[in-house]
Amino acid sequence: MLFYSTLDRFLCLTVLLLVHLSYVSSQTQDIPLHSYPMGNEIAEGLAQGKMKISKAAQYYSYIGEYQAAASVPHEVKLAWGFDSLRDIDREYFKQFRPKLAADAIIQQAGKEQVVIVNEAHHKPAHRIFTRSLLKGLYAQGFRYFGLETLSNCAYIPKEYCDDQLNQRGYSYNSPISGTYVTEPQMGNLIRDAIELGFTIFAYEKFGKDREQQQAHYIAKVLEKDPAAKILIQCGWYHLLEAPDKGKTWMATHLRQLTGIDPFTIYQDILVERPYGQESPFYSMMNFDQPMVFVNEAGKFYNGFKDFDLFDALVYHPRTIYRRNRPQWLVEYGENVFYNVPRHLITVSYPCLIKAFRREEPNSAVPVDIIQREYSGDPTFLVLPPGEYRLIISNSSGEQQELEGTLLRDDK
Repeated sequence: MLFYSTLDRFLCLTVLLLVHLSYVSSQTQDIPLHSYPMGNEIAEGLAQGKMKISKAAQYYSYIGEYQAAASVPHEVKLAWGFDSLRDIDREYFKQFRPKLAADAIIQQAGKEQVVIVNEAHHKPAHRIFTRSLLKGLYAQGFRYFGLETLSNCAYIPKEYCDDQLNQRGYSYNSPISGTYVTEPQMGNLIRDAIELGFTIFAYEKFGKDREQQQAHYIAKVLEKDPAAKILIQCGWYHLLEAPDKGKTWMATHLRQLTGIDPFTIYQDILVERPYGQESPFYSMMNFDQPMVFVNEAGKFYNGFKDFDLFDALVYHPRTIYRRNRPQWLVEYGENVFYNVPRHLITVSYPCLIKAFRREEPNSAVPVDIIQREYSGDPTFLVLPPGEYRLIISNSSGEQQELEGTLLRDDK
């Protein structure tokens, strides 16, 4: 057990960080990579009007700056009456009882063939929640996992297609794999699913008929395997089960194509909104874990009686930060806090610290990324126990690959 005078309040355990530079070099793929802009670059891009608000929010989330991501005005406007709370809405809510969201959804999934869960693309907590469902869904017979983020090999040129994702076990940080794969928790979601035995597939297709084409590619899985049980992760409105806002959405098309009524789960209403209007429905709840609400008849709470756009709402608690990181990162699986001792960092600040699995190349999506603003910055990595390689870089082009130890904090 090692102790450092500057960190004597922490319990520190040594984790091997074996670095073999020749191995890493030989495994690095010659493919185009997504970039990771630093916080100051994102802020400048926003201020100068050179970066879209949606991109800024996503880029902040990619580098672990979740508070900054949540503070960018990129919330989808509250709709369907969730922006105001009437007495009738309060009375209706009283019919329901809270249940741990993952447990209740997994139990319900035993009766379902298709489960669709949505996300806000700049809120990795939604991906963490889906990760918490994977083992239980696999036990319920789910074997296919469709992700909106992935590049769809069905219609793009082969040289831009990642057709070895399931065999390889991790996504590249590249347009070849997809878009939001760049965010570490999306990368970890993909790793977990493949490791469990899910077949990952793409279903995205941009264009005027985007929603219909998404449904078409999901339905093709059922054509090949009519008994397939499928989990789908999508952005915001694609899971709507009836036409809305002048549009017919993916889940509606899917039901029309297959006759299957999907179980649809909306994650971005009963959540904190540091920037913009928060739903007053959220104020009715105060729990420290993700929850759903179920009545005596087994119906999931979705906001209103006879509301048919989606089946269930997930409540997410307000974020608590420790070591400058959201607590929900540590509550998943075996994740713990790890510090990178300041005396090992030789590049100038601010800098990005990317943690890669030792066996994966630099072209893989990192397991975690943090930004350190200054030498004494207390921001910690959040990782499962294992062997990692760190790449530390800054916007001036300085870079180091770290050989040394991570210091584990169990407090």
